[in-house]
Amino acid sequence: MTLGSPTILISVFLSAASWAALDALRKLFGKNYSPLLLACILFLGQLPVFLVWMAVDGEYSLSPEYFVPGALVALVNALATILFNRSVSISPLSETIPFLAVSPAVASFLGLFLGETLAPRNWFGIVLVIGGALLISPGNGESQKRNILQRRVDALRQNSGGLLMLLVGVCWGSTVFFDKAALLYAPKPIHAVIGTSLSSLLVVFIYLRRRTQGLEAPFRLSPSVLLLVLTAASAYGFQIVSVQSFSVGPFEAIKRGVGILSSLFVGLTFFREQITPSKGLAATLLAIGVSCIVIE
Repeated sequence: MTLGSPTILISVFLSAASWAALDALRKLFGKNYSPLLLACILFLGQLPVFLVWMAVDGEYSLSPEYFVPGALVALVNALATILFNRSVSISPLSETIPFLAVSPAVASFLGLFLGETLAPRNWFGIVLVIGGALLISPGNGESQKRNILQRRVDALRQNSGGLLMLLVGVCWGSTVFFDKAALLYAPKPIHAVIGTSLSSLLVVFIYLRRRTQGLEAPFRLSPSVLLLVLTAASAYGFQIVSVQSFSVGPFEAIKRGVGILSSLFVGLTFFREQITPSKGLAATLLAIGVSCIVIE
């Protein structure tokens, strides 16, 4: 794997940092809005940003081969967003985000179908990121006496938010693969607009069919909502820029490593979630893993 230009590496970390910030913002907004309404706000809010990007870019060519991977991006992204919003609304952030560790494994495997090859150091870094995430065990009492795999299985049984996040990890590991495949046939801004538009149509349709009357705070445009949608647009926009030139497995590992480290910090600072010694060890492994991926 080659890292490409420093600009691409900066784009990778900007995307990772934006996704991490978005994780915390979605948990905050999840207190007032249902997962479906929050998904509607996110996708519809991003659309004007990407339309401006498309207008500035000025390239509108599109190949027919685009539509299969493009449609899959929209479908999987919409599903993952709804599941993510639901997961963090019912479970602690530091106990759900670690299940996203599956996404680098999924992305790395699918990247093989794009002809991506990784150096042993890169694979080692990805394994450290996955292992570090799995060390963040929410189990207690009797479950702490079991091995890490058994504790993680116990956590899935006891924590529906964790199971949902595991599904999100599979979806997002697939999404970066479909993003890169779609970008072979369309300019980046066009892909962002089409994917966001299709996802918007899907989540709005589902929301209108299933909305719960009287249980949500009335929606109003505010600076915090603008911050939410701009953060989402930054996360996905920089992701699209990154994966066109950066291997999808290492990209997803960096994104997950930064996201999990951030979830530990945010969980401790803003939500008073306990940070155990195992989480400290996990953070160390994550930092080393990310370093193995990015340092030549």
